[in-house]
Amino acid sequence: MDGAYFADPGGQRVVVGIDRHPHVGPLARSASTQVHARLCGSCGFVELYANQPAELYEAYCNAGRATEPRA
Repeated sequence: MDGAYFADPGGQRVVVGIDRHPHVGPLARSASTQVHARLCGSCGFVELYANQPAELYEAYCNAGRATEPRA
């Protein structure tokens, strides 16, 4: 089933992020995006997907972390 989502008890949706400048420290600007879920109605297995994965990958590459091409 597509379109499922995770939310904290306050109703906020789950976000995944990556630091754009990891060596600067915790105050460095980060890139983030909400995630959506796919859920198996039979066994309950859940997968999470980033809504804007290209933005996260770009931040990852610009931070000098990428060593391999994107799959």
